[in-house]
Amino acid sequence: MAGDGGFSEGFDKKEDLERLPEEFDGIIWTNRMDVIAPLLKDK
Repeated sequence: MAGDGGFSEGFDKKEDLERLPEEFDGIIWTNRMDVIAPLLKDK
């Protein structure tokens, strides 16, 4: 999870995805599908 407030934030930027381990095969939460989907398309 991202964020330091009272709620979690999504993976909304390319830099957020860089925090995921290479072998990650789970689900992520994003508020910016338009930004994140193209980055994950070939993974």
